[in-house]
Amino acid sequence: MLMNDMRKLAGIAGIVFIVILIATLILPGTPPAIDDSDSDLVNFFTDNRSGILLAQWLGFIATVPALFFFSYFLVVLRQSEGDQPVRTLTALIGIAATAGMAIVIAAILATGAFEAGHGLEEKMARIYYDLASIATNGQFAALGTYLLFSGWLIVSKRAFPVWCGWIGIVGGVLAVLSSACLASDGALAPAAPLAVFPAIAAFVVYTLALSVLMLRPAKTN
Repeated sequence: MLMNDMRKLAGIAGIVFIVILIATLILPGTPPAIDDSDSDLVNFFTDNRSGILLAQWLGFIATVPALFFFSYFLVVLRQSEGDQPVRTLTALIGIAATAGMAIVIAAILATGAFEAGHGLEEKMARIYYDLASIATNGQFAALGTYLLFSGWLIVSKRAFPVWCGWIGIVGGVLAVLSSACLASDGALAPAAPLAVFPAIAAFVVYTLALSVLMLRPAKTN
């Protein structure tokens, strides 16, 4: 009974986390291209100051439901993997690194937004945005690791439906490809839609699918 309650709570937590995550992606507005002028970057931080600050605060709040959801999910993976839980540990390190990088990125962008209220210099705007973009590339590598190994474990051990595991694997490949997007401009530049949207969409769908499945009672053999 208690496990079913924890499972449902984890599912709710996952849905809440995704709702907040989507809000944090929308609130800052459309990010400038990495090769936009320094003045455009200043305008981005200035014009979207409130949205950026609110998004970063919501991102920190999302830590609460995220920790509960991922803790439960990884416990289920650990139980299904059995002895030598290498894939579970790899997935754990991947999502922990993803979260750590998210905090770093949030802090960098929030700093730029704070400074925009006190006369942000163009050079500093460039530094803040470049740092956030580079950190985002690292974050996608960590996210890809989590998605690949958790999806692989689902497909092989069937703790959740196999189709859900394949979403994770495909999302992992997309995220790893996104982490290689270091071009100065064009469709594969950091923050360009083609570079980041498919991986983010796959992560959102994967997490929502897992959350909805958790709202249902676990199958017993």
